[in-house]
Amino acid sequence: MITQLRPAHLIVYTLLIVSGITVFAKTAVSYEYHVPEITQAQYDQFQKDSTPTFLAYNATWCPSCRKQNKNLAALRPDYEAKAAIYTVDIDRKKEYDLPFPIRRTTIFYIVDGVVVDELLGATSKVRIKAFLDKNLANN
Repeated sequence: MITQLRPAHLIVYTLLIVSGITVFAKTAVSYEYHVPEITQAQYDQFQKDSTPTFLAYNATWCPSCRKQNKNLAALRPDYEAKAAIYTVDIDRKKEYDLPFPIRRTTIFYIVDGVVVDELLGATSKVRIKAFLDKNLANN
């Protein structure tokens, strides 16, 4: 049995749809964290200056990568004076002349263009912090 929608129902349904779109948009925006994506020029300069560099390889569609970036973004201000911390979108790897991991959610520690250490698949803040501290203590 098909029932007709009254104008009041149409308004309610329209509001629900618009509300859903607004919630989705806010959720999508919340995945943006403050870990900038490195440029080739920045990478080249860091290697020239021997700046310790941490590169977090991720994909924009990857939930684990988003979690890793969120935790890295929270830690980044504490390390800005000691090292360069950036992300690399693994789906855009052809645009870069960088060392690339086999898997996403990998963080490379690079000095003078050489991968010194790597953290595979770790997304917890505690493990990322331990990785940063360990490598910077050895620098």
